[in-house]
Formats: sequence, C-alpha cells, structure tokens
Amino acid sequence: MEGQRAVRQQLSTLLTDADLDRLTVVGARVRPEVVRDLVDAWNTGHPDGARPSRYTGPVLVVRGDDDGFITPDLVAGGVVKRFASAKSVVIDRAGHWVHIERPAAVAAELDDFLEETFTAPSGICPKDTDGAAAKARLHETKETHTWQSARTLNSPPRAQ
Repeated sequence: MEGQRAVRQQLSTLLTDADLDRLTVVGARVRPEVVRDLVDAWNTGHPDGARPSRYTGPVLVVRGDDDGFITPDLVAGGVVKRFASAKSVVIDRAGHWVHIERPAAVAAELDDFLEETFTAPSGICPKDTDGAAAKARLHETKETHTWQSARTLNSPPRAQ
C-alpha cells in the first residue's frame, strides 16, 4: 500500500491525501494477475498496437501537462496516430490522474469535444455542415437527457 501510494503521488501534481488514499485502496483491490497482464501489455505492447485502429469515429485524448508517465511523444506517436479522427488536449497543472486532479477542466474539454462532434439526440453521429441545425439538435439533446455540462457544474440548480 505504501509503495502504491508513493508511485501515485510521484505521478500527480494535485492529488489530495484523500484522493491518494482512495486510489491506493482501489489499486489494492486489483488482482495480481491483472496487474501483471497490464504491466506486460505496457512494457511489450499488444500485437494490434502498431496498427491503425478499426474504430473510425471521433476520439478525444486527454493528458495532464505534468504527467511524466504519459508523455507528449507517447500520445502523438503511440495513440493519436492510430485513429482516423483523434484530437489531443493537454490540461495545465495536472499529472497522471487528470480526471481526478482537474475534473472541471476535463469536463470542459469533454463539453467542447461533444459540442464540436456530436449532434443527434438519439445517438452519436458526426457533426454536419449546418452549424445552426447542429447547435439546435445539441441543445435539444441536452434538454431531453439529464446531461449537465462543465459550464453549469458550479451554477445553482435549475428549478424543475
């Protein structure tokens, strides 16, 4: 447990003691054979890892600028290039657990990505060329689903 906590702390810039404790507890629950397989996959790769992904839809890759483990070169050379439509963003002042360290910043990036990319209320489809129609459908989607954007996370709740 102490070793896990120390490693997680080295890869983070903003994790609180409570965040570190929670990640350590979760990490301790992972079976040893799963950890072994993950380490093997990281160190030796997967046979499909060098090939383009069969997934052709939009992809958002998010990393923290202070992450010493997932580097810009790794993201550009090993992740983004595998996808037909990938966008990579970097969150300032965040380490390896960017979604825990800076959740509002990650949510804002997700909001932007979704707004740029997805428009249909009944499913996922690429953005069309009619920007006004796309925005109308996006707002309809937000109204018919209980999706709360990062821009409204700190706003008072709306009256029902």
